[in-house]
Amino acid sequence: SARLPGTRGAADGRGWSAPVAVSARAGIHVLAAGRLIETTNGVLLVPAVWCAALETLGVEGASPACEVVVYASEDGGWIWGEAGALSVEDARDPAMAEIAADTLLVVARAGGQLVQSLSMDGARTWSAPRPLDFETDLTPHALARDATSGEVALVWTEPRDLGVAPPGLQALCLARTADGARTWERLPPLVLRPGRVPVSPALGLDAGQLAVLFEERGAASRLVCTGYDLMQLERAARVSAPEARDGVYSRDAAAARRTLRLVAAHTLARAPGRRRLFV
Repeated sequence: SARLPGTRGAADGRGWSAPVAVSARAGIHVLAAGRLIETTNGVLLVPAVWCAALETLGVEGASPACEVVVYASEDGGWIWGEAGALSVEDARDPAMAEIAADTLLVVARAGGQLVQSLSMDGARTWSAPRPLDFETDLTPHALARDATSGEVALVWTEPRDLGVAPPGLQALCLARTADGARTWERLPPLVLRPGRVPVSPALGLDAGQLAVLFEERGAASRLVCTGYDLMQLERAARVSAPEARDGVYSRDAAAARRTLRLVAAHTLARAPGRRRLFV
């Protein structure tokens, strides 16, 4: 959209106000789904990618005069203004979370890499973008904060591994931070199904309970909503083998069964005559 319009809806979603201009910038805006947040002091914030030139907007690696711009409203969405902006080369799909009073986190996609930036003054100024150790598919990711614990969860789709025989394996990945985005802990994948690609997640996180809505693409696409206990995922990520320090790993029968099911599903999903099983 050239002017990034916004509208307010009734609680039941049946009635909507006339559109208002969120941005006064000329050019093109791109806004991923589920990007609007409300801060603890009641300010609405939404991050969008702004580009001056339409012809470069959809071209990965070509983004002159593009910025991540954060728009704010202090009256519930009737009047909007520009809170701040940050430059991220080849920025796409910025997502935002409030991690403390006036402290905001933005995670954007730069090509196939996720990067983060922090603001300590309510979105007016931003730190230099810092790459995260997470490679991503060229699809939107999602960010959510748990108001109870203060933890922030990040969910994204891993890129396709071209070295794996079809059907492809692409996981819906999860990481969390509990120290204001200084460090991230990668947790076990949320979804991994042969031949099915989970993309464009939306998150809800409260009291350690994570709800994820995503599109699952395959022969026929569908929407999937599922829930997880974040504490159980954290425990699973921290299980260690007692012999690991000596270079010898213990046997885990449950993990072996899960692995065998995954390998079997991947093998049997291939066309007859092309099946190979590696153990």
